[in-house]
Amino acid sequence: MARSVEVDVERLRTAAASLSKSGGAPGLEVIQVGDLGSPRSDAMYERFRDYWSPGWRAFADSTEALGTVLTAAADAYTRRDVEDAKGFSGVPRAF
Repeated sequence: MARSVEVDVERLRTAAASLSKSGGAPGLEVIQVGDLGSPRSDAMYERFRDYWSPGWRAFADSTEALGTVLTAAADAYTRRDVEDAKGFSGVPRAF
């Protein structure tokens, strides 16, 4: 028994575009040494940056990968529909 799957390709593409517009995660280097006013504040920021950077990079990479997957899915569904339409062209009463 055949099943019909309806996919909103434009919605997939819009979601992928919104992820790519974000440009990934912003850099953590917005504060330079000395900007916080005291050596202690600078040291705390360094500890925070060292702790958070790997997680932040993983988040940015995952966001980028999700955008790529959404685009690939939209392309695959579009290609599938085109191939199906070609398969039925010229065949009377194909359904």
